[in-house]
Amino acid sequence: MSRAFKCYAYRNGDRWSAICVDLDVAGDGESFEEAWNSLAICMELYLDGLDGLPPEEGRRLLTRKAPFAVRAKLAFLTAVRGRLGARGARYRRFTLWSVAPRLS
Repeated sequence: MSRAFKCYAYRNGDRWSAICVDLDVAGDGESFEEAWNSLAICMELYLDGLDGLPPEEGRRLLTRKAPFAVRAKLAFLTAVRGRLGARGARYRRFTLWSVAPRLS
C-alpha cells in the first residue's frame, strides 16, 4: 500500500537537513536535492527494515512520530513561509510517497 509522509527540509548554514515527521527519520546534504534524496533512501531502508519484525512492533514503528519540537517546527515554518512568500527559501515542505509494508 502506498502512503504519503509529511516531510520538510531547511537550510542550516551551508547544508540542508530533511526530516520526515511521520517516521522521525532524517537525511542531509549540501543541497536541497541531496537532502531530499538522502531522506528518501533513509525512509526506504527504515520501511524495508519493518518487514522482518513482529506485526505489533512493526505497527508501532510505522506510526512513530517525530518529537513534538520537530513537528512544531514544521507548523511554525509553514506559517512563516506563508507570510514570507519567496523570501522563505531556506525552508521547503514536501510529501514523499512510499510503499509501507503490509503488517499482518
